[in-house]
Amino acid sequence: MRVRRFQRWLRDNFFAGLAFVLPVVLSIFLFYWALTKITGGVLAFIKRHWSSFAAGVTGPQTEISVRIVILVAMIVVTIFIGWVARSLLGRHLIKLGDMILERIPLFSRLYVVLRQISQSILSEKSEMFSAAVLLEFPRPGIRSLAFITGRTKGEIQDKTEGDVFTLFVPTSPNPTSGYMIVATEDEFERLDMSVEEAMKMVISGGAVLPEGHKLLSRRLRSKTRGEPAAAVEEKTQA
Repeated sequence: MRVRRFQRWLRDNFFAGLAFVLPVVLSIFLFYWALTKITGGVLAFIKRHWSSFAAGVTGPQTEISVRIVILVAMIVVTIFIGWVARSLLGRHLIKLGDMILERIPLFSRLYVVLRQISQSILSEKSEMFSAAVLLEFPRPGIRSLAFITGRTKGEIQDKTEGDVFTLFVPTSPNPTSGYMIVATEDEFERLDMSVEEAMKMVISGGAVLPEGHKLLSRRLRSKTRGEPAAAVEEKTQA
């Protein structure tokens, strides 16, 4: 009996520690991976062309510090370019640049597609992932989480009655792949949960639920037990 209790104690404490350590380790790993990928080319270019600078980068700590400086510099340069692009002169320069790039064979097609995608995602008026919805998919009677990615215009809207939206149904636990669905507004239901909460559900395979779910579940149970709402609130806060 004592052996079983000890085994249970070891298991419970191991998973409790893992739940704390794993997010920290993964966050550090992903940050370091992104840092090395983004700044790797710039650092290699500097080392190749400035031998005196390369001689000063002697250890891993110094290299990480240099990478962080490069990353900050890239962010500052991007902000400056954005500030210039929003000015009157910058808009004229962007139009001129677009005219030149759109006339380059082969490259123009790739550039136009990437420009349209980036503008649709980064635009302040974009509806990309603006809301989480519940959609009857992949068959009647089964519902899936989806995200509104935009309002459809053009031929699809002209041939469909009602407001048409494009929805993205992500796969779990990898939300970078999924299905693009075209549906009218009466074919899906908007959810009160935020996009971030819905994405957490997708990534965790439904293990991580919205914050209000526990309180709602306890309220439903309290109705069957006849407990007052105030008591339920106290238990939830505790």
